[in-house]
Amino acid sequence: MEVFGAVSAASCLLEAAISVIKRVRTAYERQRELASVLDSYNDELVTIRDVLQIVRDEESLRTAAVASQIDGIESLARKLNICLQALDPGPKGFVRQLTHQLAHGSKEEKTLADIMDALGHAKSDLSLHVQVANVGLIRTVGDKLFANAEVIGRVDLVLQQVFGEGRGLKIAALLGNRPTQGTFGRTSPRKILKVDR
Repeated sequence: MEVFGAVSAASCLLEAAISVIKRVRTAYERQRELASVLDSYNDELVTIRDVLQIVRDEESLRTAAVASQIDGIESLARKLNICLQALDPGPKGFVRQLTHQLAHGSKEEKTLADIMDALGHAKSDLSLHVQVANVGLIRTVGDKLFANAEVIGRVDLVLQQVFGEGRGLKIAALLGNRPTQGTFGRTSPRKILKVDR
């Protein structure tokens, strides 16, 4: 009978150990998967930061619609930092990291994924508002519209460097390679295009 009791106790302990090892292995694999997910999140955040830098540098992109999108991104960035601080293991030892991952990992990862999804949508909306901004347009007396080709070309080039070829200012695509019609105002000569509506 003692052998039966010892076998039963040892079996229970081994089952518990097997269960813990499976959970630890799952947590470890989840951490490795999280690393590749975090790499893609980092790329997304760099793109958003680059778009914000363009808006900061180019006054004509600071429209009301763009400002509204930036407010939303700022709010999401605050939530993101709080979530990342909760995920950050800091100076914890490996065992404490695994314990934390087992206890909180999937909930925090879901929160992070939700925030990044919202940031992705906000980036798309911001990108659209930036791309359709009326950069370089000048309205004159008589309600004529002129486009400053130099400014449009410069901003279009910067946007294409961030968004990719052919994804710059929409107005640049509309104007294409239209011939210039002289200069505008008393400032230094600039290429100005008359825009027919």
